[in-house]
Amino acid sequence: EMKSTGEVMGIGKNFLSAYIKSQIASGLYLPQKGTVFLSIDDDSKENVLPLAKSLYELNFKLIATKGTGSFLKKNNIKTKLINKVKEGSPHIVDSLQDGKIDLVINTTKSTRSVKDSYSIRRTALMYNIPYLTTIAGAKVAVKAIKVLKKIDMSVKPLQAIN
Repeated sequence: EMKSTGEVMGIGKNFLSAYIKSQIASGLYLPQKGTVFLSIDDDSKENVLPLAKSLYELNFKLIATKGTGSFLKKNNIKTKLINKVKEGSPHIVDSLQDGKIDLVINTTKSTRSVKDSYSIRRTALMYNIPYLTTIAGAKVAVKAIKVLKKIDMSVKPLQAIN
């Protein structure tokens, strides 16, 4: 589904390899290591648990806002806390600009939270950091990262596809 201007395509032997190629075609490279920032709306927190566990098992460091971080820690997932922009420096935008964040998972529900996350989205876009706004999208990305760690992606011209 196209949610912004521009369109890319990825062709693969399965959905995840096609997804990975589509991300690369759009200029985004899913990280295979590093730090993931999590800021999850209250309605989605339960659904982020398996994702956070998977990311931790893939040796990613997790960094989160206070609400998300407290929830993850309560569920035995090691997480470092970071300030929201309005809470003062050092905050998440500082970390994005400093190259300390490799993937952003930020779900929002309310008008206020969408407004608050604008600077995060904008900075991620400017620094070409993959940014996921839904749990469904994050699930696919985490599965794709698992695949990326195991396989060598092959590329062939469109004309060679049967």
